[in-house]
Amino acid sequence: MRACNALTLLFLVLFFCTTLHAAKFEKALGLGSYYYTGTEAKNLAPDFGPFISFSGTLLNTKFLNLVNHFDFSTLVGGTNFAGDYGSYFGFSGIYQFAFRFNLAKGNILPILEVGPLLGMYTITLSSPPSGSSRNQTAFKYGFTVGTGFDWLNEEKRGGSGGWGMAFHYFKFFTSPGFFDFSAKKLSANGIRFELRLILSSGK
Repeated sequence: MRACNALTLLFLVLFFCTTLHAAKFEKALGLGSYYYTGTEAKNLAPDFGPFISFSGTLLNTKFLNLVNHFDFSTLVGGTNFAGDYGSYFGFSGIYQFAFRFNLAKGNILPILEVGPLLGMYTITLSSPPSGSSRNQTAFKYGFTVGTGFDWLNEEKRGGSGGWGMAFHYFKFFTSPGFFDFSAKKLSANGIRFELRLILSSGK
């Protein structure tokens, strides 16, 4: 419990430090999908999870940026929750704080991102076994690492926008106590693909 509360406090501090004191932001809107892997008995593993996203990136140096990324996703194709509870559908809200490394200069910027994740999952079981709750909720933490590129309209960040794409590996761990699903503790991992529209930056 104390570790989870400390982790939540750390995320909040990181978020407010990078938003309230940012000299300049690069904002972006995105569309994409999570592709989950692993067995249903041990992992939250629907077929995929399409999402919409918003991100605000602190342009602190040319080489290193700090990213606040939010997305809202639906869970599609869940066939057997926790291996014993049948089909399901649901939603997730995920926050990512990431360090973005710009690996070149010019209009086309290859990038590397790494950072922690927080996720809230809400699941509804179609036909739960007797004595099991139909609604399942979990608050999870994990990490992500990914790569991609941004194609900018100008030869530097902070100009008139552009577009980008990225692939991320993500991993959510099982959560302590009642923070995980009541039916069974599950991890979640897979690949996230995103296309994003980079908007004009502003102070």
